[in-house]
Amino acid sequence: MSRRELFVEPEQDDSVNIAGWVFADLLLSLSVIFLTSISFAVPGATGDAATPINSTGQVLNIQDSKSQEKSPIEQGFNFYYSTFNKSQIESDLKAYFLRENLSRDSGVIYAQIVGGFDDKTEGSELGTMRALEFSIALKKAEVSAFEGANFDLTTSSALKPNQVALRLAFAPPIAIEK
Repeated sequence: MSRRELFVEPEQDDSVNIAGWVFADLLLSLSVIFLTSISFAVPGATGDAATPINSTGQVLNIQDSKSQEKSPIEQGFNFYYSTFNKSQIESDLKAYFLRENLSRDSGVIYAQIVGGFDDKTEGSELGTMRALEFSIALKKAEVSAFEGANFDLTTSSALKPNQVALRLAFAPPIAIEK
C-alpha cells in the first residue's frame, strides 16, 4: 500500500523570495547616490580663514563701527510695539545706531518677531498671527534696514496680548576692496 503525504508544503512565489533582495539593492543604490552627491568645500590656495575672498579674488572687507570695543554683529536690541508705525521703527533704529556709535548703513541681519498673547484667555496661535501681521506690514513698508534680514516668528506669554517685540541683530555693510 502506498503512502501519501498528508501535508504538502505549498511552493512560494518567486517574487516573495526576491522582494527582500530588491529592497536591499534599492537601499544600497540610494545610499551610493547620496554619498556621491555630497559636495565638499575645499579652501582656496590664497588667503587665510580670517580674510574672506570672493570668486573673483577680491578681498571682502566688513566695515567695522567707529568703536573698536564692540562689533555690531555681536550687538542686539529689543524693540516693543503695540501698533505698527514705520516712522517710529526708523526713528528707533536711527537713535540706536547713534547711541551705539554704529554706521548709519548698518542693517538688520536677523529679526525675531515675537507676538504677545494671554495664556489664560487665548492660545499661542493668536500671538503667531500678531507676529505674522507685523512682519507683513514691515515687509510692505520697505524699511531699508530690513532689506537683507532673515525673519523668524515666535510667541511669548510674557508680552501683553497687543504687544509685539522685535529682537534684532545688526551688521555693518560688506564692502569690496580691490
